[in-house]
Amino acid sequence: MKHFNIKSKFVRLISGLSIVALAFTAFATAPVGVAFADTPTPTPKPGQAARVARLEKDYQREQEWLTRQQANLTKANVLVTKVQDFINAQNAAGKDTTALQQALAVFQQQLITAQAAHHTAATILSNHAGFDANGKVTDAAQARQTLIDARQSLRAARLALMQGTRDLHRAMKEYRAANKKSAPAAKSAAPANKS
Repeated sequence: MKHFNIKSKFVRLISGLSIVALAFTAFATAPVGVAFADTPTPTPKPGQAARVARLEKDYQREQEWLTRQQANLTKANVLVTKVQDFINAQNAAGKDTTALQQALAVFQQQLITAQAAHHTAATILSNHAGFDANGKVTDAAQARQTLIDARQSLRAARLALMQGTRDLHRAMKEYRAANKKSAPAAKSAAPANKS
């Protein structure tokens, strides 16, 4: 009986070792990665949806800013024509318009600067890195950088246009004030000569 008992223990040991070897082989040859039939949508991080919505809203706002600014640049070009016509009329009347001509030249240079910055902003927004054609965010980091770059160019254009307009307005105001003072003096001097 002892003989039978040893034999059965030996068979059990061999069976157990072979099961362990089979299990080890199965795990060793199994693929490491797990394949899914369909890739699940990543779970958005908390606050990510709000950030994406804010980026999309800011993109629309900058598009609107670009449109308004284009209208302002068009008005500025019309202003150049009107001021030039005024200068021509004043020259024809024999007035000294040197200060106005210089102010207009400076304004035109600032207008060129504003138009260049505006064009840069328009290019950045038309390339819309980080956004799709409908203004939806495709890459939040790129979208944020697009908005930062466009905003900087829009601000530069706005500042150049505002400063130029203020300077030209100031020059026009000073010119008119100086000519109002000389006009009454000329009128009061004219009757004195007639008598």
